[in-house]
Amino acid sequence: MKITALIPVYRVPKRAADILGKLIAMPYVDKEIIVVVDGSTNPEIESALDPYRASITIHYNNEQLGKTESLNRVALRHVTDVFLILDNDIELPDDPAYMDKVASNMERYDLIEIPKEAIANTFISRMMAMEFLSFAMLSFTMAKLAKKSPSMNGAACAIRALLFRLLDGFRPVINEDMDFAARAFQLHAAFGYPRELKVRNEAPDTVRDWVVQRKRWALNNILWIKENFLLILTHFFRTPALFLSTVLFFLPFLASIAVFFMVRRTGLLFLLPLIFMMSQHLYIFTGLFLWPSHLQLILGGGWLPVTVGLVIAALTFFVFSKILRFRFNPIDFVLYYFIYSPVWMLANVVMIIALVLGIKIRTDWKITK
Repeated sequence: MKITALIPVYRVPKRAADILGKLIAMPYVDKEIIVVVDGSTNPEIESALDPYRASITIHYNNEQLGKTESLNRVALRHVTDVFLILDNDIELPDDPAYMDKVASNMERYDLIEIPKEAIANTFISRMMAMEFLSFAMLSFTMAKLAKKSPSMNGAACAIRALLFRLLDGFRPVINEDMDFAARAFQLHAAFGYPRELKVRNEAPDTVRDWVVQRKRWALNNILWIKENFLLILTHFFRTPALFLSTVLFFLPFLASIAVFFMVRRTGLLFLLPLIFMMSQHLYIFTGLFLWPSHLQLILGGGWLPVTVGLVIAALTFFVFSKILRFRFNPIDFVLYYFIYSPVWMLANVVMIIALVLGIKIRTDWKITK
């Protein structure tokens, strides 16, 4: 099985040299490595690539095309079996057998999302490490129960070349990786989330960088829901495993409406922290109903139910962190639970309002040429 690694680079090489060094050192025979330099090159990029030129192919765009067009131009006319796509802010493990593991998984799957654990150096990146874990929980559940998924994070993934060509590559949209997964899902492409391939991923260290990324991610989420809601709805009952996975994803939203009114009518405030935990970490819209009530509960002296809800949430994340081999810090989780999640929820709400009102969202990234 021939595996072609594609590494897009734009302006700053980041971890490209480390990625190249590790890929080249892997003894897997039938491999090739292509670096796609988007925009104009510079001395920093050239210096990072210099030690590896004899073992790689470099494709220069000489103009900024964006990640989608950059990858499509190379991949759609390239002959191989599998594309291993790695953003240049990925940190590969020191595992000589890594490429062999990719090949083994691609014998069973058409598309795999490689688990990504955030590199946590600052408060912002530590909070994002918890967020990455929540994403991993959902992707892992979808892969295990449904063997397919309508969404993915494409910063590190592997795609069968046949599937890539069949879907005509990535579309020129903001959420090209999530869009690709949704279209692959319609073709019943087999989806995997192999824990043994886990990589580490740089996360924003500053508030400014976080805001830029949040804007894109929030817009991604809203556009994906808008474009694929009917797709998910119409596939509910076709595949039992998919039905279970989808219900798990939407259950907090569906249950919270009923539970919210039940709690209000019966005074069962003890249930609110449990539903709040689900809403914050599994589906953002539920928080709109429950966050004010949860705050009211805290201010009203209900520390016992708040503590119970927090412990249950922490244990859920802790168990998944062990299964997925992710880092888990209890103090970080408390801050994530009470502070970060509501802020992230608010970012999504703001984006929804902006789209409903027809406000044009200025993007800080290139989508199409």
